[in-house]
Amino acid sequence: MTLPRLIDTLLALHRALIDWTKREYERDHGPVGNPYALFALVSQDPAFQWLQPLTRLLVELEELRDRRAPPIAPEEVSGAAERIRLLLVSTEAGFAAKIRLAVESHQGATASHRALGELMG
Repeated sequence: MTLPRLIDTLLALHRALIDWTKREYERDHGPVGNPYALFALVSQDPAFQWLQPLTRLLVELEELRDRRAPPIAPEEVSGAAERIRLLLVSTEAGFAAKIRLAVESHQGATASHRALGELMG
């Protein structure tokens, strides 16, 4: 498992979770107008706040990937995988419960979650 592959797989899950949350939001509030409106919702609306721990972790992992020196050590990759595992079972802001709902009801979230699990073993 490489850090870039781990990040790409986690990004796919993040996108699927945003899509699921958007659908839930639209059911209650009507259509989201455009990508800029969605960005504003993801960054500011309480309905999307549960995603913030995952968003922060992705930013940190991308910074690690983009670091110029020293090279990424295998321990850093396994540490990143462990942080992802811990987040996926976290009770922070109902995170694990929301993920479970998304995985049970959204095909993209199901596939992305499965791919992440397979990658991390």
